[in-house]
Amino acid sequence: MHYFIWIIGGFALLGLSGLIEGYGDLGAGPEDRLPFYFTALAILVGAGFCFFKGWRGAAAEFPWAKNKETSQSTEAVPATRKTDSDGTETETEFDVDAAFERYMKSRPSDVSATAKHQPAQRNGPAARSGFGRKGV
Repeated sequence: MHYFIWIIGGFALLGLSGLIEGYGDLGAGPEDRLPFYFTALAILVGAGFCFFKGWRGAAAEFPWAKNKETSQSTEAVPATRKTDSDGTETETEFDVDAAFERYMKSRPSDVSATAKHQPAQRNGPAARSGFGRKGV
């Protein structure tokens, strides 16, 4: 029932904002009215916040909202290791050095040598050296 307080507070701030804006309308020039309008706008934002909090709290109380007792827990669950069919955990060792050695053996040996010594091929005209416009 606390959401009623938020909604009543929102209506009170809405009325106060209207009063301050009305008082600002009595000013002669924009320099007299502008501070009142900014104050009324700030209070109006506060009223909107109160309405939001009130209606969000009221929506949680309606019957179509989730039942708090039957809702599932949203707490984080720690990860568990996979187990074998007999219930024992499987420990696998991974040797990084052995995997890298197998990779280097299966890799073609001429790839690194040819890639180092061949320049990249260009498609199109050769780059012009110099500064300025292109020649005709």
